[in-house]
Amino acid sequence: MSNVQFYAIGMHGVITRTAGREQRGFTLIEAMVAMLIFSIGILALVGMYTVSVNASRDGQYRIEAINFASQIIQTIQSEVCMQATCPPTAGLGATSGVVNATDFQLFRHAGGAPCVGPIAVPSTKPAVLNWIAQVQAAGTSGLPGSLTPGYQQIDTTLTALFPGVNLYTVTVTVCWMAPDDTLPHQQSVVGYVIPRL
Repeated sequence: MSNVQFYAIGMHGVITRTAGREQRGFTLIEAMVAMLIFSIGILALVGMYTVSVNASRDGQYRIEAINFASQIIQTIQSEVCMQATCPPTAGLGATSGVVNATDFQLFRHAGGAPCVGPIAVPSTKPAVLNWIAQVQAAGTSGLPGSLTPGYQQIDTTLTALFPGVNLYTVTVTVCWMAPDDTLPHQQSVVGYVIPRL
């Protein structure tokens, strides 16, 4: 097939264009530019997917940390001695009464900066020790990277509101570190121990 010439008449005279075999399809440069643009788009999608997976994983760990913190707050509420005169080594308290301040403070497992440690005031309460073991459990039941001492802290504070009435606050900080994290994450939950009536 011979070359075909096209003529266009414009303001500046006659323009001649020749259409032949050299004008058919894409050139190598055009194909490479198209592949580059396509590759950049795919890389952006992969990057967005990675960010989405990391955010989803972090959200799941935060939910687990909140669940662990709520669990120990409920345990303290149910196990703290509820008599003004009960000994600090008592097991379960009475079914009604005031919170024993000494027994309440024995649930404290804190000291040092959260997620750093070390624990300055370790608790000897079996409920606290069992809870720490659950948080640190390997596999699917625990949080990743939570084995570092000082990562799990329970701070107990007693505030006198007015004579004869105290506010018993429990602040639980749960820390973890996923395998590809460089710094630990933390989640704190505040709860209150209320006397059982």
